Order: sequence, then structure tokens, then C-alpha cells
Amino acid sequence: MRKHGVILAILGTLLFCLVLAGCTGKTSAPSGKTVTVFDKSGTRVEVPCPVEKVISVNSGMTALICALGAKDRLVGRDIRSTFPSYTKDIEAVAESSANSNVELMISKKPDLVVADPMFYPQHREKLSAAGIPSYVDSTSDPERGLTLIRNFGLMFDENEKAEELAQFVERYTGVVDQRIKRLELEGGSKPRVYFEWHSPYKTASAETSFHKPIAQAGGINIAAGLPVHTPRVSSEWVVKQNPDVIVNRISGDATLEQMQQKWQEIVSRPGWDKIEAVRNGRVYIIKADVFLTFRYPVGLLYYARWFHPELFQDIDPAAVHQEIIEKLFGPDEWQWLAKHEAFIYPPE
Repeated sequence: MRKHGVILAILGTLLFCLVLAGCTGKTSAPSGKTVTVFDKSGTRVEVPCPVEKVISVNSGMTALICALGAKDRLVGRDIRSTFPSYTKDIEAVAESSANSNVELMISKKPDLVVADPMFYPQHREKLSAAGIPSYVDSTSDPERGLTLIRNFGLMFDENEKAEELAQFVERYTGVVDQRIKRLELEGGSKPRVYFEWHSPYKTASAETSFHKPIAQAGGINIAAGLPVHTPRVSSEWVVKQNPDVIVNRISGDATLEQMQQKWQEIVSRPGWDKIEAVRNGRVYIIKADVFLTFRYPVGLLYYARWFHPELFQDIDPAAVHQEIIEKLFGPDEWQWLAKHEAFIYPPE
């Protein structure tokens, strides 16, 4: 009897572990199970495990869902979610997280709505009242990238694929970290960087997500110590700071012509011909897309090459970009991107 009791206890423990694994998304979850994650605001979000119907009103999250192999679970998107290219066939239910048709979302009866921090609290309240959980996070914040990937892996019960994405991110960010650390140990110099986004003279302090990749790639953000998170500085201030590199981060839907125009506008500003970055041809335009979730290493590597070309001449960010796109979505998707999109200007 005692032996029989021990066996039953072992079997009971194994059964508990299997159920727990299902709830945490590590195996296919039994019907009716849920998983709990915490979003950027610290909100506790409990969702069915796995999520079978989802609406995404953030382009980075839409791409991440597809990267996890869950494209068929998307029942709605925002109009900016056009990558991968096949997402255009999914019904648009919002212009963006900030401009969403919540009633239309509710009518789709999703298991989950995912959005960025521009999604209004009252939208979350309406969804909650309808019994629909919402997950709000930032795809552009490097500090949230790995957590976001792994949380999506849990919610969609795609942990193995999520871990592959996380390892891809860690592999290339690790290369940058190691080389910059060696530079620091050897007392190497770092370029002073003026970062601009959204509109002329709008920059970012060390308290923003824009600062992290600049510092991680071995640059010195000249606006790091400013008291306002995203201040608008004067042209004279930038000239006086005399940065070695200028980077403008442009919207993901910008055309090549718009990127060229932005570059020309920057180098043509009165007095900027005296700035080292302009004099030495170190003014760059880069799309925000290459910093989102699993593509973060691409943007980081472009920064690293621009800031320290001698340290990163052996790494081609475009080739890294192609590697991950082809692995996740196939060669045709990369060919489409290469034909229709430009991610940096001037081209390398």
C-alpha cells in the first residue's frame, strides 16, 4: 500500500507539472486554461492560452505575431500594419493605437487586443467590460524588447519560436556590447551624436528609449543631460555642440524620396556646414522599423557601423536584416522589401 501511495504521489506531481506547463504556454494548453503576463505599465493581463483570435493595432506587434507563426490568428489590424506584406489582406479596424474603433474591435470577438501606449485607458475599460483583455506595451523600447517577445510566446503558446527570436536579438546585441566594452577598456574615443526625430530640432534625453541604442552602439548623446525628455533645441545649440554624427530617425512609412528630402534639409540648414558631421559626410536617416522587437539588432548595428566603422566593418546590417526576414517569412518577403523599401539613407 505504501508503495502504491508513493506511485500515486509521483503521478500526481507529474500531472500538476503538465498542467502548469500548459498554462505557461510551454506545451499545448488544455481547453479553458489561461496565462498571466504583465505589460509595460505593470498591468496584470490574463488571457486564454493559447490566444486564437487577436487584434493588433501596432505594426511592430503585428510583425511579431506573424514572426511567431500566428498570422492566421489575426482578425484585425491598424492601417500601419503592412509588414509582412500579406497582412494587408487582414481587415483594418483602426488607424493606430491612438485612433481605434473599439466597437468594431468588440464585434470581432477577439481573445485579445494588443496595442502600444498610445491606446487610451478608456479603450481598455470598454474592452474589459466586454470581457476582452488588452495588452499594452512598447515595441520601440529596447528595455522591453526581450520581455515583449517572450510574453507573446507565452500568450500564443509559441515559446520555442519566441526563444529563437530572443536568441537572435541577444546574439547580435551581444556582439555590439562586447566590442564597445573592449573599446572602453582600451580607452578608445566615442563620437558625439545629435539625434533627431519627429520634426526639426526635436531630440531626446537619456530618459527616453531613443537614448539606449545610441549609448549601446558606443555613441555619446549630446542631449542626454537635458532636463526635458524630448526637447526641441535650437539650430544654434546644435552648431555649438558640433556633433561628430547626426542621425534622424524617420517614420516607418517614409518613402525613399522623403528620406532623401530629409537628409538634404538637414545638411542645408544655415550654419550647419561648419558641423563636423556635415563636413565629414556623417549624416544619416534611418527608419524606425529596424528598431522594433526582433529587428532591433539591425538598427543597433547600423548605429555601430556609423559610430565605429573600424570596429564593425566586418558586419553588414543589411545582411543581418535579410537573414532574419528570410528565416521568418521566406526569400520572397525579403525580395519584396528590398524592392519597395529603403531603410537607411544614404545607402551603403
